[in-house]
Amino acid sequence: MQVLTGNGTVTIQPFREEIDRVIATYVIDGAPRQLDLSARERKQLLIALSHTTHPTAFRQVAWSVESTLRLQAHPNFIRCQYKPSAVTVIPCCLYDIRKDTSVQVPWQFN
Repeated sequence: MQVLTGNGTVTIQPFREEIDRVIATYVIDGAPRQLDLSARERKQLLIALSHTTHPTAFRQVAWSVESTLRLQAHPNFIRCQYKPSAVTVIPCCLYDIRKDTSVQVPWQFN
C-alpha cells in the first residue's frame, strides 16, 4: 500500500491494513484486547507504526509483553491454579484377581 507522508512523499508500506487492525485490536486505549502497555510504550509504538510497517517497530513492546507474561502473568496463573488445598482421602476396596482378595486403596481427590 502507498501512503502519502506529511512532507508530500509517497512511501510503500506493505501490510498497512493488518497493522491498522493490530493497532485497533491491541494498542489503542479501550481496544477490545488492549495490551497492558505503559503510556510511553503505547506512544512510542504508535509513532513507530505511523512511519513503518516493518516488524522491528514492535521490538520493544514485544519484549515488554513477553517479560510481563513470563515474569508476572504465567507465574500468577500457575499459583492460582495449584493452591494447596485439603486433600480428601476416600478408602476404596478393589478386588485383587491375582490373590483372590480385596485390597484397601486410598484414593485422593483435590
